[in-house]
Amino acid sequence: MGRVIYSIGTSKRELEDFLDILKTYQIKAAVDVRTFPVSKRFPQFCQETLSKVLEYSGIKYIYLGFELGGLRRGGYAKHTIKEEYERGINRLEEMAMSTNTVFFVVKSSFLNATGDILQEL
Repeated sequence: MGRVIYSIGTSKRELEDFLDILKTYQIKAAVDVRTFPVSKRFPQFCQETLSKVLEYSGIKYIYLGFELGGLRRGGYAKHTIKEEYERGINRLEEMAMSTNTVFFVVKSSFLNATGDILQEL
């Protein structure tokens, strides 16, 4: 039986709150599935800053936005039948077999296509 793959949204969270949640669940790998891992409104969640903070906190940062990110021409569901999506899912599952893993997107709730489809894994 596989392990649990946790999910979380960055939304309007403070970075400290985000880290506290990851630590509570003993997360060791954080997978960023945002297509665009930048934010003018929430600079604490820009890829450059967040990856450094996570690594400093003992959490490995992995970017899979190319493989699993949303905002796809033709819709996200069509993207899920592509090879790159399959590679991303396989990598996510492999990580979860060896360590506590979370994937994250922008929204705090997953009422968006990316989160809905990924949560069905």
